[in-house]
Amino acid sequence: MRKILVADDEEFIAILITELFQDLNYEVETVYNGRDAILAVVEDAFDLVICDLMMPYANGMDLVAAMRRHEHTRHTPIVLMSAALVPTLPDERVAFIAKPFNLEMLIDMVANRLSSRSQERLLA
Repeated sequence: MRKILVADDEEFIAILITELFQDLNYEVETVYNGRDAILAVVEDAFDLVICDLMMPYANGMDLVAAMRRHEHTRHTPIVLMSAALVPTLPDERVAFIAKPFNLEMLIDMVANRLSSRSQERLLA
């Protein structure tokens, strides 16, 4: 079963995304701030991270930077979300979706990112 971390300080959005992907048979862990997201990815292995860009204690770009420093998270795909900013993405493993987003678009983006990651692992 694929494991996803959802990190968003807006509880409604975090729960919506969590339940959406649980209904699609993903294992999902949910956190509500950037610090907890960083701790979660350092302590556990995730196939993908969905993260709000603007969160308390550490933002989405802080999470990306932390993940790229650790060998076991360096290649993990990340989907950043924001209603306010379109960030400069640091690498091809980081995608962006604007809030409010279409749920089908998010599902497709996650499926594509996970598929690309699986292909990378086969080639490695």
